[in-house]
Amino acid sequence: MKLTFPKIVHKIDLGEYDTAMQGQLVEVWVNPPSEHLVRMGELNNKLVDDPTEEARQQYVELLSDLLSQGDKSTHFNAHDLEELITGTADTDPRFWVWFQVRIINEINAHRVGLKKA
Repeated sequence: MKLTFPKIVHKIDLGEYDTAMQGQLVEVWVNPPSEHLVRMGELNNKLVDDPTEEARQQYVELLSDLLSQGDKSTHFNAHDLEELITGTADTDPRFWVWFQVRIINEINAHRVGLKKA
């Protein structure tokens, strides 16, 4: 028997970041191929050590792929993410860091089998 695994998508309520955002949902693909995550990690490290526009675009495109597998109303394309990054840079720069960490934590929790409380 051949098993096929679907793309598994989990919801993140942005109310976890701030209650003013309660009910705004983002869906993240939590079982992407390992190569996808490795490449994101490599690009993230490059952005810290030697940021280039090319690396930034590639990173944002990979992240948008993780955020475009669920309900169409929650999809983020690369342009949407760029707007999110620039739109929060002055008003709430902590959000972008939190958002990335929250996505990776959701993927890691799925990979190691952690259950939500």
